[in-house]
Amino acid sequence: MRKPKVGTPTPLFEARIPFQIYDQMQRAARSRGATLKSYIVATAGADARQVVKVSDTMFLPPNDQRLLAATLINPPQPNATLSLSSVVEPSNCHRAAVEVAHESGLQLRRCGVSCQYPR
Repeated sequence: MRKPKVGTPTPLFEARIPFQIYDQMQRAARSRGATLKSYIVATAGADARQVVKVSDTMFLPPNDQRLLAATLINPPQPNATLSLSSVVEPSNCHRAAVEVAHESGLQLRRCGVSCQYPR
């Protein structure tokens, strides 16, 4: 991630928190030899990156992993929706991939919860 140039305004974040949490964060920051501000920025950034990484990862059960691999190795013939003109458009790529998965019998999951894609 790029650092902002000197003099570039950065977003301001304010929050009211219970005293017990504030005290605990102060102690944690001191134990790492950091200021409270740098501790909060570092831990919030690390947690945000982890949450985004997990939410952007599609988890498949072992049977669906095998079915996906088999479908990628030997893909079905494209239907009208999957014609080259519909796949090239970025807005249609996700829909087309979901349709292939459904036609192949895959159960798509995100973070362990079934995706609700219209058929």
